[in-house]
Amino acid sequence: MKLSRNSVLALYAVIMSVFLYVGIRLDRAANPGKYGEISDPVVAAWDADIRKKSVYGGFLIMIAATIYSSLAGSRRGGKLRELAAQIGFSYSDSLPPGAKAEFEALELLGFPASAMYILKVYDVVGGSLNSVRFLSFEYEYYRAIKGRNRDSHTVVAFMADGKFFPRFSLAPANMLDKVFPYADDRFPERPEFPKSCMVVGEEQPMKTLFSPEKIDFFIRNNDWSLAGCGNWLLVYKAGVHQPPDCYMQFLQDAKQVFDVISA
Repeated sequence: MKLSRNSVLALYAVIMSVFLYVGIRLDRAANPGKYGEISDPVVAAWDADIRKKSVYGGFLIMIAATIYSSLAGSRRGGKLRELAAQIGFSYSDSLPPGAKAEFEALELLGFPASAMYILKVYDVVGGSLNSVRFLSFEYEYYRAIKGRNRDSHTVVAFMADGKFFPRFSLAPANMLDKVFPYADDRFPERPEFPKSCMVVGEEQPMKTLFSPEKIDFFIRNNDWSLAGCGNWLLVYKAGVHQPPDCYMQFLQDAKQVFDVISA
């Protein structure tokens, strides 16, 4: 199970608060003379003071971690802007209006629409790779089926001129599917496919789109997620936030996935 960045920060603050509280209690038990003889009411007040300080300490840690995370995000955007300028790509803080309208019309951001709620799209880079136009961006959202935890990942959206994708999505199989795989009648040539990937889409278009060779590729590379409709294909690794130093390699890897599925 992957935790979102904010969940990790909150968990860290709680753990540090507990350690602070336990540490003070253990110190008092090991050094009773340090605190002197105190009556039960004073002990109760002392314990309340310890708990208060532990809570305040946890909040301070969480605030500091949030500030650090925000500054790290700003630094990432600056590095990505510099990288885009160096290689001739464009950079923006938001999606171009036309692309945003197309994504919303095709329900690509948030497919399936009932499973997630879009929060923010930022650090948008645009350009072309081997004459294929693309937009890459950071995508943060609340996923309802995860208890509304915030999650994020780096997405590359490829525009396939002259290619039409049926509405579909592909994602890594979850643990239940790996332990208790189901029989997917759409891919009888590869009965092991459901152990690696979950494909959502109508039967006949999926049979046409996923040839045995393409299925073999995704069985070997089952950490990718896809969402396609019309001439757009979104490629990403769910929950993975790509650092600028790895951006170009990730872009090339995503382009390879696009080439496979659009062949």
